[in-house]
Amino acid sequence: MQQGRGWGAMRQAVPFGWSDSLATGIPEIDRQHIELVDMFRTLAALEHGGDRAAVRAALEELIAHVCKHFDDEEQLMRRHHYAELPSHAQAHDLLLRQIHSFVSLLDAAPDGDAGVDIIDFVGKWLVVHMQQDDHRLGAFLKAEAKPCEVA
Repeated sequence: MQQGRGWGAMRQAVPFGWSDSLATGIPEIDRQHIELVDMFRTLAALEHGGDRAAVRAALEELIAHVCKHFDDEEQLMRRHHYAELPSHAQAHDLLLRQIHSFVSLLDAAPDGDAGVDIIDFVGKWLVVHMQQDDHRLGAFLKAEAKPCEVA
């Protein structure tokens, strides 16, 4: 995602669930996105319940899946010579750095609002990233690649 777009109201609640507006039309990417949305919803429910140990465990699981998803997406972009790979990968890197900053805050002050901040930030980031950056990637792959190569 390009900097400066979509962050004006970061602290608003995000109604976040899978919808067709998040679909890229690339089955493997969409399957992974659905998994990430489900994991995110689990994390948000745990945070609402206040169990910090469960939040931390769910967050670690989400981070691992996000890292794998980003790797898979970036490999696909390299394989298809996607011109936006550098900026797309930079957006992935920035998100991971921000998540790790929030995790450090969560570990330093387990009774603070870092868990809420993580959920708020990551939820909004994922929606905007999927609807903008990943939609462009999906459109490129559908236009440029044979269907069997992107599935």
